Amino acid sequence: MPRPGRSGSSTASGRGRPWTLEGATRLVRAGAWIALCTAPASATTRSTELAVVSPVEAYRVEPTVRLEVLRNGVFAEHPAPLVDGRGVRPLPWWRTPRGAEHVAEGRLALRDGERAEQPLALDPTLARSLRLRGEVEGPARLVVVDGEEGQIVLEPRGEFAIDGAELEARLGRPLVPRILLRLEAAGGECRWSKLEVDAEFPCPSPEALAAEVRAELERIVLEWEERALDEFGPRRTRFVARAFDAETGAELQRLAACAPYIPFWKSASVLAAHGGSERVRALHAAWWDDFFELGFAPGTGLPTMWDPARDERLLDRPVEIALPLAHLVEVAREGEPARRRPALERAVRIAELVLERGLLPDGGVAASYRPGDGRPNLDTALLRRLDVPAQLARLAPLLERAAAEGAPVSSKIDSKALLRAAHEALAALEYAHHWAGGWQAIDPGFDDEFGHYGARAALVARDLPDERQFRRFALEGLDRYLEPWRGATALGGNLAADQVRCWQLAADLALAEPSILPRLRPALSDAAHAHMQGEQYGNGAFGDVTIYAFDPRTALQVGDLPGTPSNLLQGLATLAAPHLGLPREEVRARYATVLRTSVARYRRAHGFLVDRAPKAGANPASGSLRMMLGLERMLVALNASSAR
Repeated sequence: MPRPGRSGSSTASGRGRPWTLEGATRLVRAGAWIALCTAPASATTRSTELAVVSPVEAYRVEPTVRLEVLRNGVFAEHPAPLVDGRGVRPLPWWRTPRGAEHVAEGRLALRDGERAEQPLALDPTLARSLRLRGEVEGPARLVVVDGEEGQIVLEPRGEFAIDGAELEARLGRPLVPRILLRLEAAGGECRWSKLEVDAEFPCPSPEALAAEVRAELERIVLEWEERALDEFGPRRTRFVARAFDAETGAELQRLAACAPYIPFWKSASVLAAHGGSERVRALHAAWWDDFFELGFAPGTGLPTMWDPARDERLLDRPVEIALPLAHLVEVAREGEPARRRPALERAVRIAELVLERGLLPDGGVAASYRPGDGRPNLDTALLRRLDVPAQLARLAPLLERAAAEGAPVSSKIDSKALLRAAHEALAALEYAHHWAGGWQAIDPGFDDEFGHYGARAALVARDLPDERQFRRFALEGLDRYLEPWRGATALGGNLAADQVRCWQLAADLALAEPSILPRLRPALSDAAHAHMQGEQYGNGAFGDVTIYAFDPRTALQVGDLPGTPSNLLQGLATLAAPHLGLPREEVRARYATVLRTSVARYRRAHGFLVDRAPKAGANPASGSLRMMLGLERMLVALNASSAR
């Protein structure tokens, strides 16, 4: 969103700009990076070791967009009345010793020996496009440190301007993101003002980005068709039953039990519906048949696990039912017409069992069941408390629609019974629940509790326009967290990578309650900037890693997967939803940068790594499953934008 002193986004190279030697050189480097991204993974080494592409090929690559990469360069953003552990009011987006006390009359004052610094996330192929401008009074130093610890020290006076070409000339090599910009006083007090830093990012058209996303998604689906599906026993199913190596493609493990439905198949269905090949459509159709025939217990109708070696259902093994139930509900709502009624009937049969066996004494609804006899399994995480109730609520209008069309689905339950169970589960949760956390330690209250409970409530609010209780619950949570969330992003608080759950939550809630959009847009814009800024490593790649004080923290024992940035890709894809009204070019540019650096850094010959680098032993291709989530979401968003 526009802010004082920000350059905002404006079109740049590739759109009628005259051909120059500098432009050709920059575009050669951009084309080389894209060539690296699309080359076999065995050819990848360091992000700065790029192949050569002809200037003509590079010039035809695509346009770019120029985005600001420095926040609060005019020092006009004033923090809310928030203080850190030292009692200091931090200066938004800057690390400084005295926080907001440094600022007077629009200038940042530094005493001798003091410094202020801010990390900058750049696209690795376009780092040379960096432009830095500002003013300084008094003895000062400006220090630029790149991702490989190269350091350039300047001593500006008055108005100054410097670009990436000059920085590279002083460094003697190309700049490697992430960049650290540091302001220092040198022998006396200095005062900085009017700082602006921007850079170019790749900006493919919606059609070009959709094609790129579709190709990457198809590559993953077909790789998994070849190497991961069940090939054991007399019955070969389309269930994922093998793990394989991203580097070699070799089989690493045969699963003793596999889930007939996993999110892989949701991504495959999205691809099949949005331009996937005939092979993908045939694979998805074959899986659907297997899922329907083999994925449910004959007696109870509950989802089951599958033994691929013995070709039998595991009826005594408890299963958390929310994911397959949600997929059935989604297909019944908006899937292929021929599949809607069968999906609805399956979902209703599950719901009948849940209402019969799964309603708990405290008002909750069991999340897991033993499929053979329908007995609830209570050994599940508390975060699952609204998973099944949300699906019951989403199922309710489908029952009403079927009955109104003269084709009722159930004689045992109706929409009122489903909504009553869902509302009681919500009331049971609310009775003893509170939203915990402040700006410096907003998680796990924000990313986990609000990210799960609030997300389920927002989903129900999105799909049921007249629903009040779930909408109120989600809105109250958003009101509680909006200020500390913005404080965490702008002031350097704790940001877990999976906070992007709350971005999707907010997007769903905005469909039900558009009045929140004016408050939501700047929060989402800040979050996108903060997560790119804090999750970029010194080699230019991004990772799913916790951020604190604007830096990635990779040594924390919090379950981070510091390789393939699944969460960041999902979050940026969420922001492409047309109803949010965020700058489309900026969103596509951010997404393209993270996608391409991830392809270049983490993709190997047969899939994506989960870790930052390959290990000496096995390297499971499970990073591909994580990549699919962000690819799927962006493909849906781009198609929604083009259909608008």
